[in-house]
Amino acid sequence: MKFSESWLCEWINNLSLENTVIKKWVMYGLEINSVEPILNKFENVIIGEIVASEKNKNTLLNTVKYLITINVGKNKKKIFKVGYHKSCQVNNKVAIAILDEHFFKKKIHNDHIKPTLSFKMKICSYNDLQIKNFKKSANTFQISNHAIVGSNIINYLNLKDHIIDFSIPYNRPDCLNILGLSREISLIHNTTFSIPKINPILSEIKDVLPIKIIDKNICPTYLGRIIKNVNTNFITPIWMQEKLKNSGMHPINLLTDIRNYIILELGHFISFFDYNSIKNAIIIRKASDKEKTELINNKINILKKNVLVISDEEKILEIIGSIENLSFFTQQKKTNLFLGCGFFIPSEDYINPECYKSKNNSIVQYKQEIDYHLQSYALEKASKLILSICGGQAKASPIFKKTYKKYLPLPKKIILFRKRLDSFIGKNLIKNEKINDILIRIGLKIISKDSKKWVIKIPSWRYDLSYEEDIIEEILRIYGYSNIPNIPIKTCLKIVNNDQSYNLLKNVKTLLTNKGFQEIITYSFISPLMQKLISPDQNILSLKNPISKDLSTMRCSLLYGLLSTVAYNQNRQIYNLYFFEHGYCFFPKDNQDLGVEQKFMLSAVITGERHEEHWDYKKKNVDFYDLKGILESIFQLLGHTKNIEFRRGNHQILIPDTSTNVYLANKNVGYIGLLHPILKNKLNLHGTIVVFELFINEILKRKKINKIHNISKYPFNSRDISVIVPYTILSMDIIKECEKSIKNLISINVFDVYYGEKIKKGYKSISLRITLQSFTHTLTEKDISQTINACVYNLKKKFNAFLRDKDITKL
Repeated sequence: MKFSESWLCEWINNLSLENTVIKKWVMYGLEINSVEPILNKFENVIIGEIVASEKNKNTLLNTVKYLITINVGKNKKKIFKVGYHKSCQVNNKVAIAILDEHFFKKKIHNDHIKPTLSFKMKICSYNDLQIKNFKKSANTFQISNHAIVGSNIINYLNLKDHIIDFSIPYNRPDCLNILGLSREISLIHNTTFSIPKINPILSEIKDVLPIKIIDKNICPTYLGRIIKNVNTNFITPIWMQEKLKNSGMHPINLLTDIRNYIILELGHFISFFDYNSIKNAIIIRKASDKEKTELINNKINILKKNVLVISDEEKILEIIGSIENLSFFTQQKKTNLFLGCGFFIPSEDYINPECYKSKNNSIVQYKQEIDYHLQSYALEKASKLILSICGGQAKASPIFKKTYKKYLPLPKKIILFRKRLDSFIGKNLIKNEKINDILIRIGLKIISKDSKKWVIKIPSWRYDLSYEEDIIEEILRIYGYSNIPNIPIKTCLKIVNNDQSYNLLKNVKTLLTNKGFQEIITYSFISPLMQKLISPDQNILSLKNPISKDLSTMRCSLLYGLLSTVAYNQNRQIYNLYFFEHGYCFFPKDNQDLGVEQKFMLSAVITGERHEEHWDYKKKNVDFYDLKGILESIFQLLGHTKNIEFRRGNHQILIPDTSTNVYLANKNVGYIGLLHPILKNKLNLHGTIVVFELFINEILKRKKINKIHNISKYPFNSRDISVIVPYTILSMDIIKECEKSIKNLISINVFDVYYGEKIKKGYKSISLRITLQSFTHTLTEKDISQTINACVYNLKKKFNAFLRDKDITKL
């Protein structure tokens, strides 16, 4: 949210934006993104009025110039200006700069100006002044006719100002407007704060429009007022335009600007309707299924059943959450207006933007809690702006309303215990008198108090205060965290046994680092949308009081943080990436403490080229087997090489042919595979991306038992065999069968898998290298042949396997 310093100063006395003040705001929880001046400094740019423009034609050079007479207040001066623009017509007011000033040396190029007389001036364009929030243009900078000739343009446009960009926390919607920010800043500076008083408008007409609320649980109260004979063709005042521009809103027309101004200042949304077009009553209801309405662009829109609308007895006037309603716009010079202001219980169900085709909407005003006590004030303020700006014959009715108190939010009461407060900050660190003062400054009402507790009533604008801990947090924030002494905790340290799992994990991290990986650390909170993308079948564990909506879910996978980091780097043209992360993931489970199960996990991702660029290496991207080899290195380091298996998996985020589950001693401990293209597109990722994720605690808790083995003094012998098996048979199953039937086996490895010519469709050739060695004698050729033949026989019996040199056409 952006607001100007001058606007805040209207609500807060003696506000000065020094560096110490900004730092103080940050320390008290107001995050400031930036503080920028509206423009670079310049001097002696004044407002002048064009009083005459005489044509001056040079027949020799075939050029046309205009001798323009400028009234600058005290006297009249003349300057030449090449060409002609309608903005330089007589009686127009323009910005005049003196050529001798320092401002001209850097800002204004006077290539086409030939000044006359000793008093040198220039008519400034938008580009010359370079004022923030004004569009860049070579056209003459035009000023309202209300401006005083000879006055300084900096003072007139209030350009000695700063724009402050606030980052408002998700749980503080009361600070999304000038009123809330002023209240918070006054609290920080310990100054008094009160809402500016508005005298009620004198009612000159008695017209009343019935209000009917169908869905009372959504809209418990709605206020209205009728103003007649309003001239809507007035231009928005400069002061209002400047405030809107400084807050990032462009002026559109008078009524739209007044509505946006009220939103920025008070946080309330005012609806404007053409009173003459309303049939009999204002009705707040939900749309019927497939009900049709018309938008500004004359397109027919079909609404869903759950969309909340404001209508009369014949047609829809406004879709809640959309600022596009036809009845708001009128071409008449004078019109009768109906002003409406409702309080809507915050929800996303009835304002889903997918329910209507609208580019401009004000959905945020209905998704956050607002202070319904300010409805009448906001309506009075909007009415007063309309009457003061339009003036003339405009007359207003009294404010009328429809309220169902049963459905209004009840005031919250919280009991703050002194003992509970002391448990957080230390005994009697903050005195009771100081706590009383802080509670009152926050706006809380102390109903009763004693030495042990306070009974507190929460104000209507502080929806974020729901628990005792929230009150304690506010007390500490206002008291100042820096004022709490840093006292070390006293404890009796005990030397515990060395944790083997910690050491093993440290070794695994060292291994990955040595292989070129970088460790990252990401939030345990993630977006629920990303959770559904990566773990669609996993139940979501949502937070009741999240930092923001994008950090409202506890992660059940480390891949979101890894893939987000990959996307961040790829967007900055870094493509060779090796990342890993370890940490806890969280799963809903009823039989666990607090209904949450924590699992310690290790995940990794690789993408890009296999090697750094080198003249002796051909470029080749990483693939499945690169990361699989690294995964096998981890198990080898932990001493579980013989107990791991890779079995075909079914993970939606992975390409089906590469989706592989990892088993340790017949227990699933993770998975590995290539990221699915659909997920890559949704995450804006590029190239081949390989990931694995392990339940690392399941692996680390299996103790590695080191055994000493004798070394055979007899030679080893190797034999290669190629067997043809059905395509569905896994290499791991063949290796296991060979291990069962071969004696004196040292090792067995797959060194080739072949599909293609001379291999019947549906079959594959697997080549194995078998190494034999005896501890008692030297193996003869006969011993080796008998062993290999027995192995082949068992493979044929179990898998219908044949040696590759056999005729397989009979299969």
